[in-house]
Amino acid sequence: MQRQKIAPIVDVPLLLEMETVFGQECNSKFNGVEYRFNVIHQGNPCFIYLPESGRDALASLRPDVGETVELLKQKKGTAFVYRAQRLSDAQEIHARLPSPPPAAIAPVEPRANGANGANVRTIAPRAPQPPATTGANALAPQLPTVAMRLASCLCASLDAWEETRAYAARKGATLDYTSEDVRATGLTVYISQEKNAR
Repeated sequence: MQRQKIAPIVDVPLLLEMETVFGQECNSKFNGVEYRFNVIHQGNPCFIYLPESGRDALASLRPDVGETVELLKQKKGTAFVYRAQRLSDAQEIHARLPSPPPAAIAPVEPRANGANGANVRTIAPRAPQPPATTGANALAPQLPTVAMRLASCLCASLDAWEETRAYAARKGATLDYTSEDVRATGLTVYISQEKNAR
């Protein structure tokens, strides 16, 4: 699988499993000296370019290969600063994920005896399940809920971009956007919702 480039977004923490701990120095004609790190992000092999301040934030931790760190890019005035934090304990990583809602909707069950003999589908609320709090299963009940909330935010972002593009066309303007624009907008909405929920 080919490595994908990831870029830090302001105020969006990245969980990175370090594959290289010393950044490879590179010269960018746009950003000057940067440092490339090979990482695993969301289970995928990736690489990330960081400025000196980002490299220094990681170097201050002295992470081992295979160790997971959280990298956060923040804006201070006109400059960007990076903060890195070690997250080697899996329980600490799981604790950062939002908890599931108290009740979920059960799958749709077909039922006979509808009008004209047709099948009728009913949806019944499912009783809340107690979350697993220890061991490797601690994350399992949360993943579908987290994924659904994130997917909802990304869909809303795409809808917003499409509506904005249609509005621009009605006004005689052209608006193009990329998947990165949709992703950034969706993640911003997701993070905002998670902060407001706490």
